[in-house]
Amino acid sequence: MQARLCRLLLGLALCFSLLPLAGTAAWADEGRLDGAVLEQGVEADVGTAAGNEATGPKGRPGADAAGPAADDEGDGPEDGSGQGSEGLPEDGSEEGEDSPPAIELAAATYTIEYRAHVAMAGWQGWVKGGERAGTTGRSRSIEALEIRLKGTGLTGSVEYRAHVQNRGWMGWAKDGAEAGTTGRALRTEAVQIRLTGDLAQYFDVYYRVHAQNIGWMGWAKNGASAGTSRVGYRAEALRVVLVAKGGPAPGSTSGAYRESVSILSALNSAKGSKSITTFGGFSLSRTGLGRLQGAVDSVRSRGYSVGFIMVDLTTGKGIAYNVDQSFYSASTIKGPYVACLGALKPASVPAWRSTMEATIRQSSNEGYSSLRRAFGAAPMRTWCSEAGVSTAIANSDY
Repeated sequence: MQARLCRLLLGLALCFSLLPLAGTAAWADEGRLDGAVLEQGVEADVGTAAGNEATGPKGRPGADAAGPAADDEGDGPEDGSGQGSEGLPEDGSEEGEDSPPAIELAAATYTIEYRAHVAMAGWQGWVKGGERAGTTGRSRSIEALEIRLKGTGLTGSVEYRAHVQNRGWMGWAKDGAEAGTTGRALRTEAVQIRLTGDLAQYFDVYYRVHAQNIGWMGWAKNGASAGTSRVGYRAEALRVVLVAKGGPAPGSTSGAYRESVSILSALNSAKGSKSITTFGGFSLSRTGLGRLQGAVDSVRSRGYSVGFIMVDLTTGKGIAYNVDQSFYSASTIKGPYVACLGALKPASVPAWRSTMEATIRQSSNEGYSSLRRAFGAAPMRTWCSEAGVSTAIANSDY
């Protein structure tokens, strides 16, 4: 009897010595996009020395542990504790509804797809994964867009809306519906994209715009604005990327959106000043200010009136003098008029390029007259209205 008891005790000791020794392990969150499984894990504790009771993962279904084996479904012990033979969590509290299970989204694979309706080209094909929708280098505007998600396992939608020329921000569309306009020759200038439901809990959506006169702008995310507004720039192309929640941005997020409201505010701050005034955070050295004042005094000493305003359109910084006085614009109207045609009538640029260049570079009166006869005052009037400037300068006197 004693011999059998000794052999039994020796066998038990050997079994315990073969148990794997391990410290604390953690199930790391894993998030892969476009065809990968998104999983969220929780920390798992295992025994730290032979003879200690090893505990399995805290409620993580389907996970292996260096302790008592869990079944294939990951249910753990029949009492639902998932904590080994004692059924208690590490802090000694009772198991139950207050101890949330780990979340495993089996087969929750998602891809975001999008396409653009381009001026003079119509709807393009669907693209995905950060590919370009739209065009670059062709002076063509995105007029509308459609975005959709492909995947199963999560609730929610992808919603999006467009800031449209002469319309402003339009209503939200979702899940493949059209945002923007078609058949009206109105440019899209900015976009906002967001996720709802469970999708918003597990993904961030990033997007960026290729804007006229700017190029590729920074990445915006989760409903923030991307592109421009109130500066008359068209959105020419778009990229969209789906990223696991909290993951790194696909690129720089600086300069994702630009608007002219701050510029108009800066212009208003220069009103009423009879002396040289800086605004929008611009500073001028004492030497520079003295030289500029000397130039103004030199012109005035000859019996002429002087007034000017200069603004950096990217920052709103500027300098002005005597801005409230009215002056005949003369040839200074030519540049803005040609610019408004480029913004609102981009299809006309190739055919009229030489005339436009002569109008600006040589201040050609003939070129300017030809453009005005061909396009009239409407483009300039629209451009002024969008910028918050009096449309009076678009009349026939100019």
